Amino acid sequence: MNDKQYINRNPMSDIALAQTIGAFIKHHRVVQNRTQEEIINEANISRSTVSLLEKGEAITVPNLLQVLRVLDLLYIMDVFKIEVT
Repeated sequence: MNDKQYINRNPMSDIALAQTIGAFIKHHRVVQNRTQEEIINEANISRSTVSLLEKGEAITVPNLLQVLRVLDLLYIMDVFKIEVT
């Protein structure tokens, strides 16, 4: 767990979770002063994919990873790290 307040996301619907991811992506894109067009070109994905992602609609995991890479947000993958004890 990190130092941020824990939010139990289990009761959230898949749609609500996808919307949370979409809002995260859009927020970081805007903070970085990047356009959807820049993301489309650098991630080599379609305009509709970026639009769907930011709206919280279904896209593929590889497309999500491409957008995270372009926005330099792959650090969020750290939560999937398996630590052997």
